This record gives sequence, C-alpha cells and structure tokens, in this order.
Amino acid sequence: SKNELEEGFFFRGFRYRYRLQINIPLKKSLQVKFSNELMAMSGGTTGELVFDQNRLIGDLVYSISPNLQLELGYIYLYQQVRPKDYLRQDILKINLRHQLQKRK
Repeated sequence: SKNELEEGFFFRGFRYRYRLQINIPLKKSLQVKFSNELMAMSGGTTGELVFDQNRLIGDLVYSISPNLQLELGYIYLYQQVRPKDYLRQDILKINLRHQLQKRK
C-alpha cells in the first residue's frame, strides 16, 4: 500500500529544532554571526533519546555583492548517539551563499 513504509524503515519520532542567533556588523561588507542550535526528539520510538544534538556556531561573513556572500565558520557539534554516549566534533565550513532575485 502507498501508506505504508518500505521494509526496514520505521517512524522514530518528531525532531524539533531551536536556533538562537545574533548578527554583529563589523563593516559595511563584513559581519560576525554567533548561534546556538538545539535539537530534540519526541513521539514515536525515541525512548531515552530525547536530546538529539547541540551546535555552537561562529561565522565570519563577507558580502561580495548584495546577493552573494562568503561564509567561513566553525561548528562545535555535541550529539547523542546512544543513551549516555555522545559524539563531539569540531567542524570547519565554507559556504558560498547566492540569493536569487524574485521577478516582479
């Protein structure tokens, strides 16, 4: 039936994502962003895995043009993989963000 999950897959639960972010402009084309992102699970078969992960993020953003930005950032990822077992990772990231203009 089209309403059933494929064999081997199951509904684990809902994931909630909360983000608190602050942007601090340094110059006209340069800003710093700091954020904390928390994810939690509920419903389904989450069991003891209510806390999913926490990400602490710091970015340096350079605006090349009004529609194009280069982001250099760092993420500290703290994630629960099993009850009482956590994964900690340090992640460096580079993003090139292009915003498309909407036609009138």
